[in-house]
Amino acid sequence: MDRKRSFFIVSQHSVRAQLIDSVRDKTHQLEHQAMVLALMFGVREGISAQNWLKLKQSGLSHLVAISGLHVGIAFGIGWLLGFTLLRVHSLFLHAPMLVGLVVAFSYAWLAGFSIPTQRAVIMCFLVCVFTQLSGRVPNSLKWLLVLCALLTLAPFSVVSPSLWMSMSAVGIIFLYQTKSKSRATLFGQTIEAQLYLVVVMMPLVIYLFHGLSFGAVVYNLIFVPWF
Repeated sequence: MDRKRSFFIVSQHSVRAQLIDSVRDKTHQLEHQAMVLALMFGVREGISAQNWLKLKQSGLSHLVAISGLHVGIAFGIGWLLGFTLLRVHSLFLHAPMLVGLVVAFSYAWLAGFSIPTQRAVIMCFLVCVFTQLSGRVPNSLKWLLVLCALLTLAPFSVVSPSLWMSMSAVGIIFLYQTKSKSRATLFGQTIEAQLYLVVVMMPLVIYLFHGLSFGAVVYNLIFVPWF
């Protein structure tokens, strides 16, 4: 390398970085600005050590880490917007799926396309593909196809606990939908599904994290359905 030559680096802001700076400037007076930035962009540097400790002790830190839950909510919002267009005119037949995917992809982009958000967007896309297939695709086959696609795109994720946590959660929800004959309200069914999920996933959580906080179980039963 020629030491007589000099170099300089020009740093340019991306659109995402500009949005983060803009939101940070406009929310600097908010008490919970750090939470706003964490939920919108996956930027968690502003969360204090004390708040992080509280989130970890309550078992709610996963609500701040952008994951499939958040992308799924974004997809659902997009689906409802697209369904509104469909009710306006039948020409918007595929609007729910398309708008849902656009909103989910946009939110994943805002969150920096972390591995969990990439996985969630792929899941949303496969769900849309399944809905277009003739005949009913069993949930077990959906689960296997999603796992196959994820491992094909990212083979090394097989050693990632987050992959098996998310896939186990989806599988347990599918199992609950198959077995449940509850006539409770939507919110009641959500609570039942969350309780079912917590109980069945206990062995996996204990194995991966070497223990289980029962306080975290109670917190999740309350805040995950609400979230």
